[in-house]
Amino acid sequence: MKTLQISIDNPTGLHARPAKNFVNLAKKFKADIFVEFGEKKVNAKSLISLLTLGVKPHQVIKITCEGEGEDEALQALQKAIQDGLGDDLQALKQSAAEPLNTTVREAGLVGMAVSPGITVGKVFEYRRENLSIDMAFRSNEEETLQLENSLKQVQKNIQQSKLALTHQIKAEDLAIFDAHQEILSDQNLLDEVSHQIRQGHSAVNAWQSVLDEKIRELSAVNNSLIRDRVADLYDLRERVLREMTGRTGNNQFPSEPVIVFAQSLLPSDAIAFAQHKILGVALVEGSTTDHSAILSRALGIPAVAQLKDQLLQAERAEQVILDGNRGYVNLTPTQAELDRAQQETKKWETLKQTAQMNAAAKAQTVDGHTVEVAANIASNEDVQQAVEKGADGVGLLRTEFLFDKRKTPPTEEEQYNIYKAMLRGLDGRTLVLRTLDIGGDKPLPFINFIKENNPFLGERGIRLCLREEEIFRTQLRAALCATENGSMRIMFPMVGDYEEWQQAKTILQEIQTDLKVSAIEVGMMIEVPSAVVLADQFAREVDFFSIGTNDLTQYTLAVDRTHQRLGHYLDGLHPAVLRQIQRTVSEAHKHGKWVGICGELGADPTAIPVLVGLGVDELSVNIPAIPLVKDQIRKLNFDACQQLADQVLECRTAKEVRARVHEWQQNLSSIL
Repeated sequence: MKTLQISIDNPTGLHARPAKNFVNLAKKFKADIFVEFGEKKVNAKSLISLLTLGVKPHQVIKITCEGEGEDEALQALQKAIQDGLGDDLQALKQSAAEPLNTTVREAGLVGMAVSPGITVGKVFEYRRENLSIDMAFRSNEEETLQLENSLKQVQKNIQQSKLALTHQIKAEDLAIFDAHQEILSDQNLLDEVSHQIRQGHSAVNAWQSVLDEKIRELSAVNNSLIRDRVADLYDLRERVLREMTGRTGNNQFPSEPVIVFAQSLLPSDAIAFAQHKILGVALVEGSTTDHSAILSRALGIPAVAQLKDQLLQAERAEQVILDGNRGYVNLTPTQAELDRAQQETKKWETLKQTAQMNAAAKAQTVDGHTVEVAANIASNEDVQQAVEKGADGVGLLRTEFLFDKRKTPPTEEEQYNIYKAMLRGLDGRTLVLRTLDIGGDKPLPFINFIKENNPFLGERGIRLCLREEEIFRTQLRAALCATENGSMRIMFPMVGDYEEWQQAKTILQEIQTDLKVSAIEVGMMIEVPSAVVLADQFAREVDFFSIGTNDLTQYTLAVDRTHQRLGHYLDGLHPAVLRQIQRTVSEAHKHGKWVGICGELGADPTAIPVLVGLGVDELSVNIPAIPLVKDQIRKLNFDACQQLADQVLECRTAKEVRARVHEWQQNLSSIL
């Protein structure tokens, strides 16, 4: 038996996301693992049990591991806790310390700003039906089967909702759906429900009873983030009950655009927003960290919470103003206030609509310089969305989705069928396929990873592909066979050494010869400083470069992207990063090769004129950003962008760069 006492230093304690990651990691080991805090000791493989501990920032827990692999389990959990358990620690710290602007206005109700934006519209008052059902017991077999079937269907519905929103919201926000799946598969929870069924209670009554008890436990926890998860439990309570009893949900919203007023919202309510014309949300309760707020932000819906009971009791005009930036709702606005708010709202909506209408057109500056705008995708479903949003092609296909959550690697045929479908869906547009890019920080069960103190500096990207050559060759064969269905390029990730490039290129050429297929364009990711330093050498042999600005920034500035205290240093507009981009572009263009950007920087409105000025040939961005990126490029002057790029390369800090670009953009706006 091994034990460890360790402090949970997340600024918000052991709340849902880090707890889920802790549980998922614990489940990978056969050893029995328990967590003790205060007077309670719980199973570390049960999310709900872990949440009931209510661990706050800097409080110490005791982890006990006993059985096969206990040493490895304890080391892995210790490392995960020290690394933040997947939390964006800096962002959470900021949101916890600064609960957003709640300055009192002369008119209206003041609350907590939870999702930015200003909107004007009619009010729809939403009241949820609270289920309380009593059903008679039939038999153990019938009740157990009903429970199992209902849980499977709800899990299927959650997965469908996740897939439907994949192209609209960030991966980190999609983790909400994973947390719900985790709760529904919590073995401790299911054991308690099954026990009640064996005691003669119906599945409906057993589910209600156990979930109600868990809700009471979490409600009593002295941690606001943990209490926010009560809504998740209540949501799942209701969803499973409705599935078991055949009752439809009441989260039906009108077809006309409305601002929703409610006591509170469940995550499933917020999910329904995506299918309705919801202008904004005003809540009596709620917080910046509950999942309905996270989904509202992800969907771009302005929202204000903590407006107290007056929200549903006070008199209001036919049209109200909701300001998600400042955290207030004006229930009786003057005509002048309505006019100002509507002008601001219309300006933004017009910009988005115009950008979408022109999305299929080239992104060409006013003086005739063209920049390709492509999509970053991670599934077959993304292809259609990318085309609809006007993508010129796919600048980054993250192939990891084919390998994730599997016990064995995908076969050549499985991969071929996916690549073929994607190429056909792109209808002649080019697909840039990145070969498998994983490391010890995101392991796969069919690959033997050694323990690494720093996986980001370990065996990952092309290094791992070369070690796992059979998996690498299978992927390359599938990709090359699929090229008969469209235009494809292949690029290798995390190349930092010339020999890595040579070995990977040789393997590809051997497979091309064996398959008797035509040669295709082959490039490499620029993600580490050594690749930039050797760009002149690589440029002689590659067909293109794709700069991964997320990793290039962290490796250039020597700051782990997940670091608890140093995250604020990470800015792709740091002059050191911009100089590396400039050097890469310069060396590539000397040899007639093109350069793309496939990191988050490519969609940053402040960065776009700089990247255009540096001569970047392609910006590959997340799908929703494509129309606005194209629209912004069309308003730029290439010569002016080049002058701007020269100026910011002389700056000393990222703040100076951003200040200079903002000044330049303001001058441009005044001219336009």
